[in-house]
Amino acid sequence: MRRELKGLEDGTVKDDIERHCLLAHNKVNDSIVAFQFYDRMQQCLEHVTSNLNGLSNIVENPNLLYNSVEWKNLQNMIRDRYTMESEKAMFDAILGGKSIDEAIAIAADYEAEDEKDNEIELF
Repeated sequence: MRRELKGLEDGTVKDDIERHCLLAHNKVNDSIVAFQFYDRMQQCLEHVTSNLNGLSNIVENPNLLYNSVEWKNLQNMIRDRYTMESEKAMFDAILGGKSIDEAIAIAADYEAEDEKDNEIELF
Protein backbone atom coordinates (compact mmCIF):
# COMPACT_ATOMS: atom_id res chain seq x y z
CA MET A 1 0.00 0.00 0.00
CA ARG A 2 2.81 2.37 0.83
CA ARG A 3 4.22 1.84 -2.64
CA GLU A 4 0.96 3.00 -4.23
CA LEU A 5 0.81 6.03 -1.93
CA LYS A 6 4.29 7.16 -2.93
CA GLY A 7 2.91 8.00 -6.36
CA LEU A 8 0.37 10.41 -4.89
CA GLU A 9 1.20 14.02 -4.24
CA ASP A 10 1.60 15.03 -0.63
CA GLY A 11 -1.50 16.61 0.77
CA THR A 12 -4.78 16.06 2.51
CA VAL A 13 -6.00 13.20 0.29
CA LYS A 14 -2.81 11.21 0.78
CA ASP A 15 -2.87 11.88 4.53
CA ASP A 16 -6.53 10.82 4.71
CA ILE A 17 -5.81 7.59 2.83
CA GLU A 18 -2.88 6.78 5.12
CA ARG A 19 -4.95 7.53 8.21
CA HIS A 20 -7.85 5.36 7.02
CA CYS A 21 -5.48 2.53 6.11
CA LEU A 22 -3.92 2.71 9.56
CA LEU A 23 -7.36 2.71 11.21
CA ALA A 24 -8.43 -0.32 9.15
CA HIS A 25 -5.16 -2.09 10.00
CA ASN A 26 -5.68 -1.42 13.72
CA LYS A 27 -9.28 -2.64 13.59
CA VAL A 28 -8.22 -5.86 11.87
CA ASN A 29 -5.56 -6.41 14.55
CA ASP A 30 -8.07 -5.68 17.32
CA SER A 31 -10.50 -8.16 15.73
CA ILE A 32 -7.83 -10.85 15.63
CA VAL A 33 -7.01 -10.32 19.31
CA ALA A 34 -10.71 -10.40 20.21
CA PHE A 35 -11.21 -13.62 18.26
CA GLN A 36 -8.20 -15.23 19.94
CA PHE A 37 -9.57 -14.23 23.35
CA TYR A 38 -13.00 -15.63 22.48
CA ASP A 39 -11.46 -18.86 21.19
CA ARG A 40 -9.36 -19.27 24.34
CA MET A 41 -12.36 -18.60 26.58
CA GLN A 42 -14.42 -21.12 24.62
CA GLN A 43 -11.69 -23.73 25.12
CA CYS A 44 -11.61 -23.01 28.84
CA LEU A 45 -15.38 -23.35 29.14
CA GLU A 46 -15.29 -26.64 27.25
CA HIS A 47 -12.61 -27.89 29.67
CA VAL A 48 -14.69 -26.88 32.69
CA THR A 49 -17.80 -28.56 31.29
CA SER A 50 -15.92 -31.76 30.46
CA ASN A 51 -14.19 -31.83 33.84
CA LEU A 52 -17.43 -31.30 35.73
CA ASN A 53 -19.11 -34.06 33.72
CA GLY A 54 -16.25 -36.43 34.56
CA LEU A 55 -16.44 -35.47 38.22
CA SER A 56 -20.21 -35.89 38.39
CA ASN A 57 -19.95 -39.35 36.78
CA ILE A 58 -17.64 -40.45 39.58
CA VAL A 59 -19.51 -38.77 42.43
CA GLU A 60 -22.97 -40.04 41.42
CA ASN A 61 -21.84 -43.67 41.29
CA PRO A 62 -20.93 -45.22 44.67
CA ASN A 63 -18.86 -47.92 42.93
CA LEU A 64 -16.66 -45.27 41.34
CA LEU A 65 -16.61 -42.79 44.22
CA TYR A 66 -14.12 -44.81 46.26
CA ASN A 67 -12.20 -46.21 43.29
CA SER A 68 -8.73 -44.65 43.20
CA VAL A 69 -8.21 -45.77 39.59
CA GLU A 70 -11.25 -43.74 38.48
CA TRP A 71 -9.95 -40.65 40.28
CA LYS A 72 -6.52 -41.11 38.70
CA ASN A 73 -8.16 -41.50 35.27
CA LEU A 74 -10.09 -38.27 35.83
CA GLN A 75 -6.89 -36.46 36.80
CA ASN A 76 -5.12 -37.78 33.71
CA MET A 77 -8.04 -36.78 31.47
CA ILE A 78 -8.01 -33.26 32.92
CA ARG A 79 -4.24 -32.90 32.53
CA ASP A 80 -4.28 -34.26 28.97
CA ARG A 81 -6.78 -31.60 27.91
CA TYR A 82 -4.40 -28.80 28.82
CA THR A 83 -2.45 -27.60 25.82
CA MET A 84 -0.15 -25.04 27.44
CA GLU A 85 2.78 -26.22 29.52
CA SER A 86 2.11 -23.51 32.13
CA GLU A 87 -1.38 -24.99 32.67
CA LYS A 88 0.05 -28.46 33.10
CA ALA A 89 2.60 -27.13 35.58
CA MET A 90 -0.17 -25.42 37.55
CA PHE A 91 -2.29 -28.59 37.56
CA ASP A 92 0.67 -30.71 38.65
CA ALA A 93 1.40 -28.25 41.46
CA ILE A 94 -2.18 -28.50 42.73
CA LEU A 95 -2.05 -32.30 42.61
CA GLY A 96 1.26 -32.05 44.46
CA GLY A 97 -0.43 -30.28 47.36
CA LYS A 98 0.39 -26.65 46.56
CA SER A 99 -2.17 -23.98 47.33
CA ILE A 100 -4.05 -22.28 44.51
CA ASP A 101 -1.94 -19.14 44.95
CA GLU A 102 1.28 -21.16 44.86
CA ALA A 103 0.12 -23.03 41.75
CA ILE A 104 -0.76 -19.78 39.99
CA ALA A 105 2.66 -18.38 40.88
CA ILE A 106 4.33 -21.52 39.46
CA ALA A 107 2.38 -21.12 36.21
CA ALA A 108 3.28 -17.42 36.04
CA ASP A 109 6.97 -18.26 36.61
CA TYR A 110 6.77 -20.87 33.88
CA GLU A 111 5.27 -18.34 31.45
CA ALA A 112 7.87 -15.72 32.40
CA GLU A 113 10.64 -18.23 31.73
CA ASP A 114 9.14 -18.96 28.29
CA GLU A 115 8.99 -15.24 27.51
CA LYS A 116 12.59 -14.82 28.62
CA ASP A 117 13.58 -17.61 26.23
CA ASN A 118 11.56 -15.85 23.52
CA GLU A 119 9.41 -18.91 23.02
CA ILE A 120 5.89 -18.54 21.71
CA GLU A 121 3.38 -20.94 23.16
CA LEU A 122 0.39 -21.64 20.98
CA PHE A 123 -2.74 -22.98 22.53
